[in-house]
Amino acid sequence: RSTLFPYTTLFRSNGFPKPKTALVTGAAGGMGRACARMLAPNYALALTDFNGDGLARATEILRDDENVEIVSSVTGDIRDRNVIDQAFEGAGDDMRVVIHTAGVASVQADWRGIIETNLVATAKLLDALMPRLRPGCVVVLIASSGRFMVKRPSKELLAVMEDPLAEDFVDRMGALLDHDSPGVGDMAYCYTKWWVAREVQRRAAEFARKGARIMSISPGVIWTDMGRRSMFEGQAGFMLEETPAGRWGRPADIAATAEFIVSDKASYLSGSDILVDGGVIARVLSGEALGPAAG
Repeated sequence: RSTLFPYTTLFRSNGFPKPKTALVTGAAGGMGRACARMLAPNYALALTDFNGDGLARATEILRDDENVEIVSSVTGDIRDRNVIDQAFEGAGDDMRVVIHTAGVASVQADWRGIIETNLVATAKLLDALMPRLRPGCVVVLIASSGRFMVKRPSKELLAVMEDPLAEDFVDRMGALLDHDSPGVGDMAYCYTKWWVAREVQRRAAEFARKGARIMSISPGVIWTDMGRRSMFEGQAGFMLEETPAGRWGRPADIAATAEFIVSDKASYLSGSDILVDGGVIARVLSGEALGPAAG
């Protein structure tokens, strides 16, 4: 379901300059809302999320309480190419920023849903985005610190990942991840986020030829609904106490990083990932053990 807000045309006809637009996916979630709020002073917003009630609340708060210009609000599953196209159409030709926060973890979906949402839907979004890129566009994808928790994909898995829009992609990837094993959901999550960070690297040159940039952010333990459920219901509860920063990350931490990435101050950044995890992965990479057995 797509909602456009034509009152903005009337507002702009009174002599105000037309703003550039920014698209935020997963806009009803913690990181999506924080990113939308961060962008609001400088961009008109196009928002999308599968949670219609949550998206309506986020839109209402931004528009009515904070006087943010919302040009479109699309309710639907990001796995649906029609939803992606509606979101881009709502953002219009003046779109200069895309922040893609939509994603799921093993506490929210099974392995198939994780692959379809985190990986396949992101591939669809990027393919739909390419003909819409304009000079100065900046795209930020949300990866995860979880991508460091798995080994580099095997040659077989890498070969499958080369074609994420293949009809049998999900089944082939699931088979290589041993989809009948108890931890396949967490494994699927980590590898789909590994793919996101690598895809940013792969696409950087193509983006540069269009005068655009692409980056990813890898959050650690963040105080969102998904983050809390992963800590308290999933297998990642030990991560918080092992975080050198000694606290949960906040959605605002991710939004602040995205704010830097989309700014002119980051104009020389593209094709890389920024790890925002309070230092957990630094411990992993330094060889320090994590988890209950670490002590």
